[in-house]
Amino acid sequence: MKGYLKILSLFMAILMLVFSFTACKKDGGEGEEGSSTTTATGGETEKEIFFDLVSPAGEVASLVVDDDAAVDATSAAKQISSAISEVTGKEPKTLKLSNIKEAKGSVILIGNTGHEQSTAFIGSLLNMDFGFKVISETVLCLGAPLASNNIRAAALLAEMLKDGSSLKTEGERRYFSSASAKLVKGDYTITEMTVNSVDISNFKIVYGEGYEEIAKSIQSRISFSLGRTLELNRYTSPETEYEIIVGNTGRGGLSMYYPIKRYSSYNNYKVSVMGKKILFIANNENAMSAAVNKFFSEIMTNAVTADKKLAVTDASSFEGTAALPSNKLNISSRAKGTEVRIACNNVYFYSENCAPMKERRYTMCDSIFFMDADVVLLQEVSTNWHTNMDTLMIDMGYTVVPTRLNEGAVIGSSAVSTQTNYTPIWYRTEVLELLDYGYDQFESVKKKPDKKHTTSKGFTWALFKTRATGESFVCISTHFTWAPKDFVPTPAELRLADAAEIVEAIETIQSKYQNVPCVVMGDMNSTITTPAYKLLTETLTDAKNVTPIQNNTDKGTSHTVGKYPGSGSVIDHTLFTGDTITPLQYQFVLNDLSVNATDHVPLLFDIAIK
Repeated sequence: MKGYLKILSLFMAILMLVFSFTACKKDGGEGEEGSSTTTATGGETEKEIFFDLVSPAGEVASLVVDDDAAVDATSAAKQISSAISEVTGKEPKTLKLSNIKEAKGSVILIGNTGHEQSTAFIGSLLNMDFGFKVISETVLCLGAPLASNNIRAAALLAEMLKDGSSLKTEGERRYFSSASAKLVKGDYTITEMTVNSVDISNFKIVYGEGYEEIAKSIQSRISFSLGRTLELNRYTSPETEYEIIVGNTGRGGLSMYYPIKRYSSYNNYKVSVMGKKILFIANNENAMSAAVNKFFSEIMTNAVTADKKLAVTDASSFEGTAALPSNKLNISSRAKGTEVRIACNNVYFYSENCAPMKERRYTMCDSIFFMDADVVLLQEVSTNWHTNMDTLMIDMGYTVVPTRLNEGAVIGSSAVSTQTNYTPIWYRTEVLELLDYGYDQFESVKKKPDKKHTTSKGFTWALFKTRATGESFVCISTHFTWAPKDFVPTPAELRLADAAEIVEAIETIQSKYQNVPCVVMGDMNSTITTPAYKLLTETLTDAKNVTPIQNNTDKGTSHTVGKYPGSGSVIDHTLFTGDTITPLQYQFVLNDLSVNATDHVPLLFDIAIK
């Protein structure tokens, strides 16, 4: 009996093993719903799920896009809709997320719809990844972090459906397994990046004023290299533990670097890795761009190991000097034999038709900086311009000629003006010594043809001696009157009177200083055919007519801010007296800076003095 029981027990055990094996074979081969077969994904096992493309009741899956879906999502929906129609003979609905309750069967969430399941799916992908995944029996997510890849993800699903091998049929029902999901991984140059052993995904990018575009480039380049998109914030955001800081954000630890004098270290930059922060330090976009480029070329390329890992540490810090971009130059070097280079420009104190002065001041000063002049003659420098520009001129190494009123007496007045000098002269003290100076408004100011702006019309003069040779010369910065066409006296008559005042001032100065040579430059609001210009050139020579080397002087000198001038009228002039000035080179400075800084072309004049 005992033997019989042992045999019976052994038979039952064998029978159970056979049934167990048969069930496993059925589950694995036929893939019925509710099976316990698992598929491996990234080291994790997931239960196999069957997605109903068409439900047992014959309801076809609906396509769901974001309420404000972009073209890439709607195009992807059309591509999937066409494929579903082709393989099922049923036309699926495309719904906005807000109308998802209208879906009668399953849903295919396309792109980042805002639905928590599609958000989770997109969030699980690296930046250049794309594909689709079955989330449940009634939810399939499709898309990519980069919206432009939504169409590529749609193509994967459409291809799988049209192939037909993965699609199962049971009566009205059409379904496929989660094992049919497809995910295309991007080809990343770096698989792991740490900053002092902290994973880069913990970091946020914070940018200072004026550096948003550069911060975005850092974000996109990290995303391209690692597939991770770091959060981007303005400097006004709360400080966090791990940050990549671009520019002066006012964060702790930056006080040792800022403020930076803009021009004494114009092209210098530094990238400092300090514990939990990466600092990109510079004082202009050109230098900051160079810092970023070097970081990505030398650190994020050359320092990557063979297994695509990058460890950034404090020792990764570096500094350097940026090269000047060619579009900010187009300025010829000083002509051979040049003793003095003189620049002239109207800064344009109006803001109605262009960026406000606070936004243009750096562009204006950068333009002056690159001209590398010994003397700078300016016009329309209002009180606000002085407030925001003078410190930058000082940083460049210039000293302003004081404003001494000469109303009624060109020479000899010692009264210092308390009013704004709209035509200031700046100079380099290491090159020139200031001997005398004066400032006068034109008589036209009293008539106020340009209303409140009339006070800007006048001239400043300065007598200099070159430190190298001891030769003396005078510079005059002037801005002639502007008036409406119907004004009385006429604009031409007012400017003729202005020209007469300039001629008289030169005569007075030369009578005191032994016929010293004079250079007059400025916005004269007068073409070469006007009475004012003709009066001036009776005693003065136009540099454009006699200078042997010229650059861009075939262009007009006034233009719309931000647009390069054509061959229009020349209303800004450079005139000089006597035979003791030798004109060597004359340029109208045309580059991205000068064109965006103001509505007048800078004039640049290289001379030698006998």
